[in-house]
Amino acid sequence: RDVVVPLFEANGLIAGATGMGKSYSARLLLMGAALDPNVTILVHNLKGGPDYKAFGPVAHTLRAGSSPADVEALIADLAWVQTEIGRRGKVLENLPSVRVPEGKLTPQVAAEAGMGPVVLLVDEAQRAFTSRDGKRIATMLEDVVRTGRAVGVSVHLVTQGAKEGSIPSGIMDQLPRRIGHGVTTISDANLILGSDAHGRALRAVDIDAPGIA
Repeated sequence: RDVVVPLFEANGLIAGATGMGKSYSARLLLMGAALDPNVTILVHNLKGGPDYKAFGPVAHTLRAGSSPADVEALIADLAWVQTEIGRRGKVLENLPSVRVPEGKLTPQVAAEAGMGPVVLLVDEAQRAFTSRDGKRIATMLEDVVRTGRAVGVSVHLVTQGAKEGSIPSGIMDQLPRRIGHGVTTISDANLILGSDAHGRALRAVDIDAPGIA
C-alpha cells in the first residue's frame, strides 16, 4: 500500500529490530527530500558504514560513525540549526501577514534564498544520547524538534533502540510521524508506533520481512 509522507510538515521516527530495513526507509525519505533543489540535507549515520554514501553529491553534511569527531559534527550541526531557526523566525516576523498567513514557512517563501527546507536525519540515534555529550545533544535536539517545524526544519531519527528511554521522552513526544519495521514484542511496537498501537491493529510484531513497515 502506497504511503504518502509530507516530509517538511512533521518530525518523524523510523524504528524496528536490526536488519529489518530502517535505513532503507530512511534513504527513501532522503531521496524524496533531495528532489527539492532548495533543501539542505544533514545526515549523521552514527552506526557507520556506507548506507548513505550515495547522498554525498547532494548532502550538506554526511557523517558515518560515532567517534568523538562524529559526535562533535552532530553538535555543530545542531548548533547551526538552532541559530538558523532563530534567523528564519526573524525573517518570517518581518514579512507581511499576506505572505505568511499562519506565521509559518510557505512554499513561496521557502523558494527564496536561504529559506529552503532543512532535513536532519540521524541513524542509530540512541548512540548520540549515550555518548559523553548525550545530555547536551538531548537538550539541543529537543529544542530543534519543538521549534523548527514552523520554519521548515524537520528531524527524522532512525533507531533500533526502542526500549524505554533510548530516545528521551521530550524528543519522542515531538516525533508524530512514525514508521515501524518488525519488532519482537508488543511493548516495543507500542513505544515505536504510539501507546496501544497493537490494540489499534498496528501490529509491527507480525512483520517478519525486511523492507516492510
